[in-house]
Amino acid sequence: TLTQDTSIVNTLNLLSRQLFVKGKYDTAMLCANNAKALAEKSGYKKGIGISYNNIGNINFTKGRQDEALDNYSTALKFQKEVENLPGVKKGIAASYSNIGNIYIGRGNYDEALKNYKISLQLREEIADKQDIAVSYSNIGVVNYYQGNYPEALRNYLRALTLEKEIGDNVAIARTYNNSGNIYLLQENYP
Repeated sequence: TLTQDTSIVNTLNLLSRQLFVKGKYDTAMLCANNAKALAEKSGYKKGIGISYNNIGNINFTKGRQDEALDNYSTALKFQKEVENLPGVKKGIAASYSNIGNIYIGRGNYDEALKNYKISLQLREEIADKQDIAVSYSNIGVVNYYQGNYPEALRNYLRALTLEKEIGDNVAIARTYNNSGNIYLLQENYP
């Protein structure tokens, strides 16, 4: 049944993410591909989008940037078709952020910034403080690479405010480090 297929797709996608986090990329890819195949067979577009995003993350981590970009773009296509479903907007924001990560790695800062800003807007719409902080931090990194240190610092401090609100100590440490690098470049040693 469709409900059973949807449940299996969701479980396979969740398992794929958990295996990915543990560094078991081949098994994660197998789960994501199985989820994608079943989601395509049953017409479950949300599941297809999540599968492609998972596959993109694995390809990105393995250094296959072109494949990852294709995966993220395909994920976005399917996610946009069902964006009014619960949780899909968060996935769309993640896809834009992932695409931004590829462009920043390629040194295409304008495209990275464009995708990060779209991601930020979506994350603000769903009021996800942790992901909003990630978006501000990503935008700050682009500003840094573009040499716009005052804007980078503003975005890092926006991220820091949210990170403190939610108590994300790892992100707080990273943001203090990023901010410190800006102050160092500005010769603001204190």
